[in-house]
Amino acid sequence: MQTFRNLRLAVRLGVAFGALALGLVIVAAVALASAGQNQSAIEALSKESPEPRMAPQRSNEGRCDVAERIQRTYELPCSPDQLLAALAQRDVVQRRADADGLGSRIVTHEVSDDALRIVVSTDIPLDWLPSAITSRLGGSPTVERMEEWTRHEGGLRTPLTFAFAGLPVTCSGRATVTPTDGGGRMDADLTMRVDVPLFGGAVERAVAPRIVTALDAEAAYYGTLSTPGR
Repeated sequence: MQTFRNLRLAVRLGVAFGALALGLVIVAAVALASAGQNQSAIEALSKESPEPRMAPQRSNEGRCDVAERIQRTYELPCSPDQLLAALAQRDVVQRRADADGLGSRIVTHEVSDDALRIVVSTDIPLDWLPSAITSRLGGSPTVERMEEWTRHEGGLRTPLTFAFAGLPVTCSGRATVTPTDGGGRMDADLTMRVDVPLFGGAVERAVAPRIVTALDAEAAYYGTLSTPGR
């Protein structure tokens, strides 16, 4: 009798453990299926929404690099040959420098068979510049203008360089003079760059018009050079 009872208990326990095992199998299967669906969803989303790319880092962070192009054209009553002959005279170059009213002075005036080299230096008035810049300057800045005139295709050409001392400004380009029926045409093409933190635009607005004014004044003076040596 006791043996029979033990047998019945064993059967019941076997059934219970079997049911438990079956339940665990079903739970595991459901979990695997759910994980597979989630992975598929993640892969689909990754294809639809690629990972954002980082924006490139800007160089010279916190700086202000401002560039301004200056282009001027002037009709002159003098021919290229007349202009070159006039500029070969030192007193003519000095009068040209005096035309801007800034007390410019000649540093170099060299005449050779193949070129005419001119360097003129000018003190830059502090009231041209923003006070935030002048308060940091040790003294008055200066600018040297360098030219080297040569003959080219019936006319003249020269590099134009404005070398600033005491200001983070560069300005360079070229000028050409071509013959016309009425005399000559001068074309000046310059690029000015200012590299000043925060105040680059203000410096550019102060300096660029002064360069234009100087070019205009010189062109007006060239208008008086209808004959060599005048």
